[in-house]
Amino acid sequence: MMTFLLYTHRMKWRPALCCFLCAAALSAAAQKEYRVTVLHSFRVPFEESFGRAIGDGQQVGDNNSLQTGGGSHAMLWSGTPESLIDLHPKGWSASFMTGVIGGRQSGFVEPGDGRVFAALWSGSADSMVLLHPKGWDNSQLLGLSLTDQVGWVNQSRDFRLAARWQGTPESMVLLHPGGPYLGSWVNDTDGEVQVGQAAIGQIRPALWRGSRESFVDLTPPGFSGGEVYGVANGQQAGWVGGPGGAQAAIWHGSAETFVNLNPAGFGSRLFDTNGTQQVGRIAQGIGTSWAAAWSGTAESMLNLHQFLPAQFRGSGEFSIAYGIDAGGNIIGYARDLQADRAGRAVMWSPVPEPGTVVGLATLLTLLATRRRAKTR
Repeated sequence: MMTFLLYTHRMKWRPALCCFLCAAALSAAAQKEYRVTVLHSFRVPFEESFGRAIGDGQQVGDNNSLQTGGGSHAMLWSGTPESLIDLHPKGWSASFMTGVIGGRQSGFVEPGDGRVFAALWSGSADSMVLLHPKGWDNSQLLGLSLTDQVGWVNQSRDFRLAARWQGTPESMVLLHPGGPYLGSWVNDTDGEVQVGQAAIGQIRPALWRGSRESFVDLTPPGFSGGEVYGVANGQQAGWVGGPGGAQAAIWHGSAETFVNLNPAGFGSRLFDTNGTQQVGRIAQGIGTSWAAAWSGTAESMLNLHQFLPAQFRGSGEFSIAYGIDAGGNIIGYARDLQADRAGRAVMWSPVPEPGTVVGLATLLTLLATRRRAKTR
């Protein structure tokens, strides 16, 4: 740390450095408290909403109607329910969100005849462009990075095949490994690594590095399959099948790096990672689910449901955490027990511990003092 401070002292100090240090300190701190924002808005005629992904100050998900059976609408938030933007494009029966980064959103649309088409947005309903490639019946985008998009394509009722795009329908390439694997799809990418699953009698956690030849089966010895949902900073997050059901797991590029994050007494799955923290769900028995966060070990598991408002807590409570950003903000949804168990998109934001804030303020004051002294 001292070496870093001396180095920054020799640089021209800028506010950007302040922001970098703030983010680094907050992400490194072990978070024990979270502030909850219910993102659900009644400005659109839908009774339910579901948070799916989070990144760069934006959250995405979808809304649907319990009473009228109306088709789902893709949704975009910027931290508050009032910021809601309906991304549903005209002329389509339904739309769904799966990822967000750098002001772009991934997902898919339905024309109303049972098919699905991969789609990409840039913050408005009118910005939607189709990435559905010619010659295929169905396609979906399930995730994206700053440079590429991932998901699957298929023909009619055939198996799904893992695919990767780079912004246009013509750029689609198959990642499906072939051979004994019948089907596959990709859930997420960081631009270098793609993660998902491949089916060979059972679904198995899978990883690629840009080509079908780079395929790696991440199933660790002694476990029966699984799936990878998230990737960031060299870490992959998902689950494996073990005694008693699904168990949360992380990897670092190979089956040998597998780490079991399943807490004692629960079943669990991970749906995303920011490289240091992981989010997903824990469960006990059929029909139960509580959003949870980890910091790389089974013992670090934190039940996020405890921070939800009273309307979400009680008999039949249910929540899931689907995404986490670089700052530790988490997106998901919970069932509102006071509104016929309707889904509500929610965001958990970490509350810095007092010691972290004081230490960070001292560090920034020191840097500012040194800058003023150099100026004089």
